Amino acid sequence: MQSGASSQSQGQDEPSAAQIAAALDAQKQAAALLTRSESVNKTFQELSAKLQRDRAVAVIVQLRVAWRPEGAMLQPAEQLAQRAAIMQSQDELLSSVRLHNPGSIKRFETLPFVAFSVDASELEALKSAPQVLSIEPDRFYKVSQAVAPSVTLIGAPNAWANNYTGQNKVIAILDTGVDKTHTSLAGKVISEACYSTENSEISASSLCPAGVPPLEPGSGVNCSVATPPGPYPDCNHGTSVAGVALRQKRKTHLDPGRFPDHQ
Repeated sequence: MQSGASSQSQGQDEPSAAQIAAALDAQKQAAALLTRSESVNKTFQELSAKLQRDRAVAVIVQLRVAWRPEGAMLQPAEQLAQRAAIMQSQDELLSSVRLHNPGSIKRFETLPFVAFSVDASELEALKSAPQVLSIEPDRFYKVSQAVAPSVTLIGAPNAWANNYTGQNKVIAILDTGVDKTHTSLAGKVISEACYSTENSEISASSLCPAGVPPLEPGSGVNCSVATPPGPYPDCNHGTSVAGVALRQKRKTHLDPGRFPDHQ
């Protein structure tokens, strides 16, 4: 599954410039009605306190865009207008707030967010930026603290009881990578990507495989971190999650053939 893939139906006419302009105008009018919640001010205060100890913090900014899922849009012009509004808002914000670490910027094409790291002065600038609807710290989570994956946890037995087989469905696993050579996953992986972060300011080291472009085959393999006395055990987490998503039996009484049709 690739980010930003078009969801327009085949055979639909391309929207005209006038239709896109009208949709963009409607998007701007709806965005003008959006306001920050009280919790946003509290988050800014918490981030400011953190910056008294640290040089920089990683944040995720929600942009003032009246967003809707593209699948809920009836007209292609609405999709194009929303993407244009996201890009324009990103451009305006990044032009007004000059970041000391532009290499930390992560843009999103179909979602109204942008992520980067900021210092104290840049955080202050974000407070008054009209494009900012909300802000959250970009947190790190230890895989070892995650709940162990299981078919019960994801509600699979209920799906099986209602005769859902996963036919024609694709599942995206956002985790520590997947060992696609595992016998249970052979032939099931159809696309890969690695989005691991490299940012020394926030003590983040990328676990993407060296020499492999981030969207190419081989980029999504399970991470490999050599820590004595052996490989980092949490690098197996993504493979375990993929196995659960693909209904593979692991010391349970569940039928391993109930969810045979998805990838």
